[in-house]
Amino acid sequence: MCWASDRLVSRGMEPTRARLTIIWSVTCLAPLVFLLPSVSNVYAAIGIMTIINFMCTAWLSMATIIMGGLASRVAIATAIGVMGALGGVTSIIFNGFVGSIIDNFGYSMPIYVGATLHPLGALVLAVFFLRRKSLIARQESI
Repeated sequence: MCWASDRLVSRGMEPTRARLTIIWSVTCLAPLVFLLPSVSNVYAAIGIMTIINFMCTAWLSMATIIMGGLASRVAIATAIGVMGALGGVTSIIFNGFVGSIIDNFGYSMPIYVGATLHPLGALVLAVFFLRRKSLIARQESI
């Protein structure tokens, strides 16, 4: 998906906006996860999981690249390190609780919760990006 982002930039889109556009676009695939618990065809389930894996990979790539536009040059490595550490910590926490969640609510619950996380992350990025843009616009008008 990085090629799509590069193409948007070469057509004149601001780099951070191009990366966010890709993130927001692939996030539209997240609701497919809601179909998984009701799919009985193995090939359909594998197809859905392949699409979701594509979405997650695109997210990871774009989220890492987007740090170049969101963090200062001296803080890019730190920002990516913190992002990776938070991903690891949340994975540890999730894995610690998922067994009891499955015991109490079944396999569907962690799938449904997981399906909401990428859209929630896209929303947080949108709010941050739009707020940052308005702050920059206000500073430039002063």
